[in-house]
Amino acid sequence: MRRALAAVFALVLIVPAQALGMEDCKRYPDARVIADGLGTLESALMDRQGRLLIGGNGSLMRMEAPDTDPEVVVPDVEGPGGLAFGADGFLYMGFGDTIATGAQGDADPQAGLLRIDTATGESAVFAEGLSMANGLVRGPDGHFYASNDIVGGIDRISPEGVVEHRWSDVVSANGLVIDRAKEHLLAAQTFTTSGIARVDLADGSEENYFTAPPGDTAAGLDGMIRDRKDRLYVTANGAGQVWRVNRQPAACSLITMPGFPDGPSALTFGRGKQGFDRRNLYVVNFAGEVIELPDVRGPRRRH
Repeated sequence: MRRALAAVFALVLIVPAQALGMEDCKRYPDARVIADGLGTLESALMDRQGRLLIGGNGSLMRMEAPDTDPEVVVPDVEGPGGLAFGADGFLYMGFGDTIATGAQGDADPQAGLLRIDTATGESAVFAEGLSMANGLVRGPDGHFYASNDIVGGIDRISPEGVVEHRWSDVVSANGLVIDRAKEHLLAAQTFTTSGIARVDLADGSEENYFTAPPGDTAAGLDGMIRDRKDRLYVTANGAGQVWRVNRQPAACSLITMPGFPDGPSALTFGRGKQGFDRRNLYVVNFAGEVIELPDVRGPRRRH
């Protein structure tokens, strides 16, 4: 997949990653690699027990705590994609997140969602006929939303698994987030001018929420999450950065690392258990690393 992506990035990333000029955030955490050698990693999510779930390298993996070896929960996943928990407590995971599948996503949608019992590793197909299932998020009414960053668009999947293809037409949609008000879906955009679209959950209409400043418009935005203050955190895969987008909106960079083909792809906050501290941000990348960014939510209070 990385070779195919290289051809796409070559067409889009007009300026080299090192020339990008996003300003550093005032608090610039010291990054620490807590796992490596895991293959190409696509997605990350904390479970309710505070363990890190990782999609990539043809599987779903789980890390019990920092600096422990991940174990494979579900093997042989073709094109692991986005991760989201359902209201039923099961994990839902995209499959078919490949360049070839995404390119044919409108003409012949072949991606889908798996429904996974993370306690046992048992999985079953929940929905088929998705465009790509690259980014994945569950909405407030139980619908899932899945993105395609190649031909663009966002599919909507009902709680019963019925697919509404191209519910929204966001260009090169990738990482997905529901805002705190539960009124809008935000979508990071990859193979276009780097930005974030905001989609009305009521009717699928979209508007621009954030556009990267000049010099950063080819950063290749990928996975995205938000905090309780509605600040967004998004991986810039081409630029090799993690951006924080404040509500103004204005952005800054929390870290700079090698960009594509090793760039960051997804991220999630800890849950305060198992050693994955809730103040810390955990980032996965195409180089097979899990990276800890401490105190992103603020330093530990002293009593």
